[in-house]
Amino acid sequence: MARSLELVASGGCGHWTLQSSSLVSEAESKVYYAGLPSQPKLIARTGGLPYEPPTGPEAYTRTKQLRIAGTHEIREIWEDDLAPKIDALLRTHGVDSTSLDVLRIGYDDDTSYPIIVWIGVEPGSVSFERGAEVVGLCKHHIDDVNLEIRESDVHREAGPALLEPSFDIDPTVEGTGGFFLGDAADSTKLYLVTARHIVYQPDQENNQVYERKNPSIARNDVLALINDQDVIIKYQTGRISRVAGRNDAMAVMESEDAEDLSTKWAPEEHRILGFVRYAPPIVVGAGVEGYTQDIAVIEIDASKIDPAFPTGNVIDLGRKFAPDALTRMMHPNVKNTHNFSFPSDRLLHIWGYITDEEMRKPAMYDQEGERCIMVLKRGRTTGLTGDGIAKKSKEWAIIPFDNKSGPFSAKGDSGSVIVDGAGRLGSILTGGADVTYATPGSFVLKVINAYQPLARTYIKNTKAV
Repeated sequence: MARSLELVASGGCGHWTLQSSSLVSEAESKVYYAGLPSQPKLIARTGGLPYEPPTGPEAYTRTKQLRIAGTHEIREIWEDDLAPKIDALLRTHGVDSTSLDVLRIGYDDDTSYPIIVWIGVEPGSVSFERGAEVVGLCKHHIDDVNLEIRESDVHREAGPALLEPSFDIDPTVEGTGGFFLGDAADSTKLYLVTARHIVYQPDQENNQVYERKNPSIARNDVLALINDQDVIIKYQTGRISRVAGRNDAMAVMESEDAEDLSTKWAPEEHRILGFVRYAPPIVVGAGVEGYTQDIAVIEIDASKIDPAFPTGNVIDLGRKFAPDALTRMMHPNVKNTHNFSFPSDRLLHIWGYITDEEMRKPAMYDQEGERCIMVLKRGRTTGLTGDGIAKKSKEWAIIPFDNKSGPFSAKGDSGSVIVDGAGRLGSILTGGADVTYATPGSFVLKVINAYQPLARTYIKNTKAV
């Protein structure tokens, strides 16, 4: 069993009893995390061999990748004991972390992935000297654990657009809007859930609860915007010009399709999805769970709902990954039950949600045999991907499948829905860098259902369950 952590938070007399720290050089800091999506700058570390730059005619920089902590004993005390104590110690000594994670980090060409307590700090906020001092401030009683500090700007800002979820396979629109809710109290209602900071920029709006209680209150309309809208319209205009004067069936189809796409979203009034119905304030460490509360509920205008199409929650898997490649990623270990099948129409239906208990004790295994949940999301910036506040929030941490699959998220992906291979709602993406952070869907639904007018809303689906 893991034992409780003892921290010395005064004077600098404490130390990591089993590890040592030395001053990081500028050269080491730039290449230490080669292979990670953002290749962050190393500030300080304990343990490991001294840095030696590559030499010789075939010298190359070895690349690293992230792995989950798995069944290591540190997970038993991380959430409620170790992480809060490290955070308190850092703040006591004037270091404000952007993130705290426990992961395995190792070289691609090695089988050893040591456990790392990974601390993120704002770029430029901590010097090498200060970092070395900080990592020498505590002692612990858990073997084989190192501590590393790197610069990491955990982004929570939205991109320039709130985009329409996938009503159909429209190649010009991607679904970062979140997920749909139906209302058992009124079957004509349809709601869209996303992150509040997409709808209301935190530095521009008062962080107060917003609710539209009745029609007499002015609406806060929400627009569906298109990525690079001017470029897309110019491209569609070019398509029309290329077939001008031709009357064959293919030319007519090309012209009509381009005309429809170029005019469908151009007028602003055509892009109003609906209005903000409810948006509680953004809170870190909310409720007994301690999660991030960053939620907005948008009521979709009736004119945007096609009665002939039973709108449900789907993720368009797109064409970034071939069906066989994505299927292999979602089934990295033969011990797993196959819960993912690539749909023939590329639309993965969302239904139900992953419980907190399963998030903490997954039933699946990754390629290294460690317990995990393989997840997907569709975002504005990255497309389909598999795999400065004193008070901190607990969030679901998600890492890429490997260093070849690219980052799981990027700026502009906030509000994306994250699901597992069976289509169960996992979470709403709130931010991240090399590690993506998300608020569990069960908590999001709990907050929404606690608001009386939305007490009977539920995850809208078209899949029989």
